[in-house]
Amino acid sequence: MDSSVNIINVERVSPSISDSSESLTLPLTFFDLLWFKHHPVERVIFFRLTEATRSFFDSAIVPNLKASLSSSLSHYLPLAGKLVWEPLDLKPSIVYSPNDAVSFTVAESNADFSRLTGKEPFFSTELHPLVPELQSSDDSASVMSFQVTLFPNQGFCVG
Repeated sequence: MDSSVNIINVERVSPSISDSSESLTLPLTFFDLLWFKHHPVERVIFFRLTEATRSFFDSAIVPNLKASLSSSLSHYLPLAGKLVWEPLDLKPSIVYSPNDAVSFTVAESNADFSRLTGKEPFFSTELHPLVPELQSSDDSASVMSFQVTLFPNQGFCVG
């Protein structure tokens, strides 16, 4: 099926209340390091909502998701941080700084929602546009990012 995803907005969501104005460093353990050989976990969760018009989505769904994410991040600050690997360190760390935030992308898709949520097989590549990219550079990467995609009058998904 030929479908497209239109990126509407990309924002940064920060923790709602941070008790700390200092940076926080969380060293990774031996067991954490084993996962570096694997591709990051990518999940897409679908929600059927036939009343999901663009105006309802923009005025109710997106603000609630951003507020929930912001509230959750205040309890799990390292998730808003970056995975950092310094050249002289033996292993990477997760570093949170007070200005860190998580990428939150809002998109709209014309894909067949029923097909993606149904029982019939389809190629996993059809889900790739519904999952946001992790920002990375030579010395750091985002710990997580989110994308919420509207399927007008069908539902939405969070990737």
